[in-house]
Order: sequence, then structure tokens, then C-alpha cells
Amino acid sequence: VVDVVLLKMIDVEVPKIEKKPVIVSGNWQFGGWLKPLMIDTDNVSADFLGTLGKQGVMISNKAGLVNISNVNDSAVAVQELNDILYNRYIQDDISKYDKATHTIVECLLDNFTELEFPDYSYFKGIYLFPVEYIEEFIFSNIIFTGNFKMYNLKIAGRYAFLYSNFSGSLNLPMCTCIGGEAFLNSNFSGSLNLPMCTYIDSGAFNNSNFSGSLNLPVCTYIGGAAFGNSNFTQITIGANAELYTNCIGAHSAEFIQDYEDKGRLAGTYVWDSVSGHWIYQT
Repeated sequence: VVDVVLLKMIDVEVPKIEKKPVIVSGNWQFGGWLKPLMIDTDNVSADFLGTLGKQGVMISNKAGLVNISNVNDSAVAVQELNDILYNRYIQDDISKYDKATHTIVECLLDNFTELEFPDYSYFKGIYLFPVEYIEEFIFSNIIFTGNFKMYNLKIAGRYAFLYSNFSGSLNLPMCTCIGGEAFLNSNFSGSLNLPMCTYIDSGAFNNSNFSGSLNLPVCTYIGGAAFGNSNFTQITIGANAELYTNCIGAHSAEFIQDYEDKGRLAGTYVWDSVSGHWIYQT
């Protein structure tokens, strides 16, 4: 029994394989992103490993790493590897991804399919393919549930997730722009963290019920009813932001006025229920 790790390298030669290896289980690392691999001993051939070798793959007997995807036979593995290496577009069971722009460009599901949202921080779990953009309307007729996981997302286009029903807190550390009604009718609750976001369009999170704090330290635009049903008690915002009616949900009118009275200063504002005002902290 031999444990095999396939590690993508550049300018590395693979020793010639003379006969079919006997592999019960093995490990494959591609591009730094890892998942488990089981290899069918009856279907793995020397030709399969030889094909990988032509792509600049190093074969090692070290154990402990894992691979990019589950593989049932060599033909599937070779096809998947070719798609990843040579095609601009790759896809999973849900969507199509453009490797050149790091964008999800097409939904492959029927309208109003309901399913749990996958971890789309990286497409197909491959480190080389972060999901940074979603085109407008892409998932607007799909009913996603569960937690929203897209930690590399930079822009969520208009109506991108209309009709979805996400839950839990939301953390988008790389996101800079959220389009109008992008998450309309979702059911986010708890905290919201958008440390790099500068623009949140109208109705983006309407019907969510965020509360703990709103962290928008560089945001300069919040459209009408962007957080229509939320109830924040602490807001961190950028300087000279444009704020529109009901933009933060509860106490929006007071926030807009108190923000104006402070000269639209960047910083943190805390809601004081006794005075009915937002108190500027720093």
C-alpha cells in the first residue's frame, strides 16, 4: 500500500511509472486548497498518473495532505484536471465560474430550487479560484437557505440573491459594494461586518433583522431602506456619507440628523434611548 500526494509544481519531472500502482487511499494537493481523496484501486492506471505528470505534477510518498475533489476513476480525474487547467469556465452542480475574472456568471439550477448555500469563498474549493464577483440577477430566483459563506466576495450585484432566505450573522470582509435589493427577503440576524464596503444600495438588506453593531468604517453611501427592519444600537461609519430615508432601520431619522449635526464625521455613534439621540464616540 502506497500513500500518494500529488503536489502541483512548476518544472518538476515525475519519475516514469512502469506499472500500475496499488493505491488504497491517497492524497492530492492542487493550488494549496485541500479536500479528501479516495482512489479506486481497480481503476487507477499508470496512464492516469502519467497524464498528471505531463501537467507538472510531483508524485511523493508523503502522507497527510488531501486533494481538490473526490475522484471515482481516472477518466473523471483527468477530465476535471483538464477543465481546471485549460478552460476559462468551470462549473459545479449549481453555477458556472469565470476563472479569468473570478466571477460567477451563470446559475445552472431551475427557478425556485431550494437548497442550502455552499461555501463559495473558493469555487470548487480551489484556492486559485476565489469568488470575488456575482453578476446581477444570477441567483435571483433561487431559494438559498442556511449561512452565507463568501469571504472573498467584492461585489454583490443587484437582486443577486432575491428570494433567498439566509440566516445568521453576515461577515463580508472583502466586499466593497452591495447592489440594490441584493439580499431582499433574506433573514439575516445578529451582527453584520462590512469593513471595506463603501456603497450599499436601496433595500439591500430590507427584511433582515440585524442587531450587536453595524460596522461600516469606510462606507459613504447607504440607500433608502437598505437595513429597513434592523435595530442597531452602535454604528461605525465613514465621513461625509450620503444617507437616505430609513437607511439603517430603527432610529434612522435621528441618526441622519445627529450625523449631520456632527459635521458628518467618521467614527462610531451609539444609540442613547434616554436622550433619543446617537452619541458620537470618536
